[in-house]
Formats: sequence, C-alpha cells, structure tokens
Amino acid sequence: GGMFHPFIGSLITGHTRARIHQLEHKFKAMHTATDGIFTREKIKMKPETGLGALVNEAHGDLLLLRNKLYVLYGDGPGTPEQGNVSLFEGKHVIKAALHGFAGSVADLEKLVITNTRRYKAKRVNRLRSALKSGKTPNEFREQAYVLKVGTLPVH
Repeated sequence: GGMFHPFIGSLITGHTRARIHQLEHKFKAMHTATDGIFTREKIKMKPETGLGALVNEAHGDLLLLRNKLYVLYGDGPGTPEQGNVSLFEGKHVIKAALHGFAGSVADLEKLVITNTRRYKAKRVNRLRSALKSGKTPNEFREQAYVLKVGTLPVH
C-alpha cells in the first residue's frame, strides 16, 4: 500500500536485528526466537520498561528440538492454554512454540520420551485443502505426521 516503504522498513528491522545479534553474543544464546533469547547464563539485570525493554521473563528447563519448536518449563504456575500441559511431574509449561508441529506439548513430550518421529493428530480440514481433496470442509480428521528434526536427545 501507499504507507509501505521498503527502505524505511529495512532500516527498522536491520537496527533491531543488529541489537538482537549483540544480545546473542552478550548472553551466549543457545537459541533466539521472535520473543526471546534462550541462554544458560545467569542474567542479573535491572528491571526495564517501555518499548524494546529487556525482561527476564522466566527461567527453567528447556526442551529445544529445532527453530520455533521448544517448550520452556518452570517451577511456578504455568499457562495451560491450548493444551500446553506437561507430562513431566512437577514441571509447568511457561512458554511453548510448536510451529510446524500438529500436536500438543504432551504429544511432543511423548515423541521425545519414546524417541519416535511418527505421530497422529486431529486437525481440521481447511477449505482450500478440502476442496482439492474432496473432503468435507471444517471437519476434524486424524492425520499422520512426521516430526522433522535431527537426532532426538536421549537422557
């Protein structure tokens, strides 16, 4: 549209990426997501407020399988929204990103525990794919999936 200006947009995102890159080195990041930097470092920082403020949102155990597929556990009360309830006793899901994964946090944990990649999940037939396949739109059907990651961690 008329308000979009690629040069200005690239300046803004470039500045942000440069700042995130500095923070990744400063905190020795294991993983960086859209909304956070995951590190093993103990971070002592003064509380900040405002746009772009750094906040130590949570700390705990991290199940990290690939980019945008992780579960952060903490000892405090979790947020069991959208079925993000852990199978691990005493662990509460603080934050989870399940991009490209059709199941729940518990489904993901089962795959890791059993060291398997094949799973089934109920998903809705979206209009476009339903029309192409001749299936009923908006109907929930069990579908087979394969988790695409490297070697699963074994403990």
